[in-house]
Amino acid sequence: MTDSTLTTASEIPKAPNALLILAHGSATALTSPHMVRLSQSLAEVNLANLRFNFRYRDQGAAFPSSLDQSVKDYQDALSIAMNTYPDLEIWLSGHSYGGRIASHLLSALCNTGEMATVYRNVMGCIAYALPIHPAGRPNLERWQHLSGLTKPMLFFSGSRDRMASPDLAETLCSSNPACHWHSVPGADHSFNQTQSTRDPSQSVYQWVANRTRDFIAKPPRMTQL
Repeated sequence: MTDSTLTTASEIPKAPNALLILAHGSATALTSPHMVRLSQSLAEVNLANLRFNFRYRDQGAAFPSSLDQSVKDYQDALSIAMNTYPDLEIWLSGHSYGGRIASHLLSALCNTGEMATVYRNVMGCIAYALPIHPAGRPNLERWQHLSGLTKPMLFFSGSRDRMASPDLAETLCSSNPACHWHSVPGADHSFNQTQSTRDPSQSVYQWVANRTRDFIAKPPRMTQL
């Protein structure tokens, strides 16, 4: 589906408990096998999801031109979701770069003064394989915007992810009360797990989807910031 040059796809279970807007990583697209498997696993636990392409992908570019343009694209996807599914609670989400952009949009919305009115159905952010820092350069310089969050944020990162130091993940949460974290055992940035850490009873996507469902079902209470 294309809406105002924004390409989308969706997985909608019969009785969804919420809707996630699911944005792709910087070098992938909504049709990547990883995004499709994540989308399907979320739908299996009654979490509807709307995937979309950032416009640079449909324009043939390999990587994003600017963070601000990506936030604008994400806000257009949010408008589509709000208009199409007005009765569902909405969570901004995404893999890697998509999750980073979701956090920027949530921060911007929290500062509009309209969270209780226009954006009352936006409940928070779920980020998969959040790129906490560039590979090999551990720091938290790109997360200053999280200090103003008034809605909860959950992020996942693999224990082998070179862009997610566990120590910095813990620091990010301890310094930002809105943030919560799950470490995915043995997983890299694409959620590929080592043989010894795989659970034979469920895929890594099911593991992540189950924890997403539980977080959404009972999100942490936010104190006034």
